[in-house]
Amino acid sequence: TKKYASSNPQDVDIVVVNLGTNDVSAKLYDAKNTQSVSEYEQIFTDLITNIGYRKDAKIVFITGVWNPEPITAINGAITKLNSLGYNDVYTLRVKECKSGGGSHPTAQEHIEIADAIENCFKTNGII
Repeated sequence: TKKYASSNPQDVDIVVVNLGTNDVSAKLYDAKNTQSVSEYEQIFTDLITNIGYRKDAKIVFITGVWNPEPITAINGAITKLNSLGYNDVYTLRVKECKSGGGSHPTAQEHIEIADAIENCFKTNGII
């Protein structure tokens, strides 16, 4: 909901969402189950639209850090967002990084993820 936005969503130019973490490990997503994929598509779409981000905001879904993510649902959400006028929506798949404590990325893996994000931004003209 809007109350969870960190700032006024109308002031946000770039949105970065890291997906495929606890939601996947909780086994709530099943790529073979059409209903599950459809539900996740809607959840990912709602994540952006319900908060109220501007349609011209640049939105990047980062996937792959912890688990094989629900990429089919994310791609479906991007298609839905495009149909709603969100035309600057991207996905960045990074390598699985969970060599650090508690199956989280190590300090070096965080640097690699940050470098990948910067490259994505530059490649897509986001910055």
